[in-house]
Amino acid sequence: MSVGRPTIPTALERDLKLEVGYRCPMPQCRETELDRAHLVDYSKTHDDSFGNQIMLCPTCHRKHTKGTVTTQDLRVLKARLAWENDRYTGTEIKILSLFAQHHGTHFSHSKRWAPCVRFLNADGYIEWVRDDVAEGVPADVYRLTDNGRLFAQAWAESGARQFEFNGPDLRPRQAD
Repeated sequence: MSVGRPTIPTALERDLKLEVGYRCPMPQCRETELDRAHLVDYSKTHDDSFGNQIMLCPTCHRKHTKGTVTTQDLRVLKARLAWENDRYTGTEIKILSLFAQHHGTHFSHSKRWAPCVRFLNADGYIEWVRDDVAEGVPADVYRLTDNGRLFAQAWAESGARQFEFNGPDLRPRQAD
């Protein structure tokens, strides 16, 4: 660990290990000795969120460091794991599918149902932007983070179940 770098919370490390079932998640590798790997190097992002990390065995971690295993490969792997492990609520799956299909950057969500997007928020894929009122109902406006935009692309590539969205009212919004 480098000087000044925060220690990872025990709960986050446990969640990362649970995500991969305490084994390296790379195909044909089932090693149980695990390292934390950042999808995008910590020195570039200072991002220690769940969404920017995955547990890999030392050998697979080196493959990622050397570029043999790409960051996008790991994002797709995380998307598959999220789907298989039921990490996200139905609402969050619909949001990921919507952005995977139509892109965009922002969406509005009822304040009353804010807990329905808590994992995307906690994982660093979305962030709150401002309060809003949608059709007279108090709402929060969220935006996809850069990591969230890339994860939505990985979600599309991962083969995770997709919802089909059609029509002008079912598209994410661009920044106002």
